[in-house]
Amino acid sequence: SNMQATVLCIFFLATAWAIPKSDFEAEFNRLYVDPLIDQIPEDVSSRITQGVEAVPHSIPFQAYLSISTNSKTSLCGGSLISPKHILTAAHCIEGAVTATMYLGAHNLLEPDNCRITLKSKTFILHENFDKSTINNDIGIIVLDQAVVLNDCVNVATLPSHDVTDVFEGANARVSGWGRTTGDGSTSPVLLQVNSTIMSNFQCRYIFATVKDTQLCLSGTGGVGSCKGDSGGPLVHGDMLIGLVSYGASGCRSGYPSGFTRITSYLSWIEEKTGLKL
Repeated sequence: SNMQATVLCIFFLATAWAIPKSDFEAEFNRLYVDPLIDQIPEDVSSRITQGVEAVPHSIPFQAYLSISTNSKTSLCGGSLISPKHILTAAHCIEGAVTATMYLGAHNLLEPDNCRITLKSKTFILHENFDKSTINNDIGIIVLDQAVVLNDCVNVATLPSHDVTDVFEGANARVSGWGRTTGDGSTSPVLLQVNSTIMSNFQCRYIFATVKDTQLCLSGTGGVGSCKGDSGGPLVHGDMLIGLVSYGASGCRSGYPSGFTRITSYLSWIEEKTGLKL
């Protein structure tokens, strides 16, 4: 009955302690590209705010992913795009055997009645993903069971097919628990940072890899490629427009970050999930 389900649900939530130590201490699965230039010229830059702690549960589609291959476990970010699907980077789920996903999370090291834990063994990698060229870095995790949406856990707003904006010069927010500095530790709380989307033309001066199916976020002000977890969300307004794909090798401060451009993959997302965008 519904009553039983509600009681059961409350019981499960009430026992949500800190996440397991192993799911906090694993390494983030990041892709890095060697920049074409040794330092960032001033005119490429734009002023951004430093990473700050997100208001707890203000990004209800944000997922923290612990993904295991046959040889190792690594961490990534993702976005809930339907009650059964999490969108993430292809390089996060390449070779994946199992995944543990945390939704409604904020501080990973504290009990949280909002946080739920999900499992999956079903992964959809983009058929033309190429790690060497970082092409089509997009994938989907299919949840074993549909998640119940509430104030803490909700789906992201995806662009519709009629969005033609390339978002050049737009302000966008990236969020995650990833390392805040090259040698720093994982943040226990969800962080977010706002920056400006560069033109792909400008970004190609820094990364030879930039394609039309990607977008770049300015890294000036010291918030570089380490901010945010691979596969995690890039949001403009309330629209999910990108997912974290790659950054400058060595996590050098001030370099832009590369993202998979969601508007380039709407038909692919529809085909794999049955969503109508």
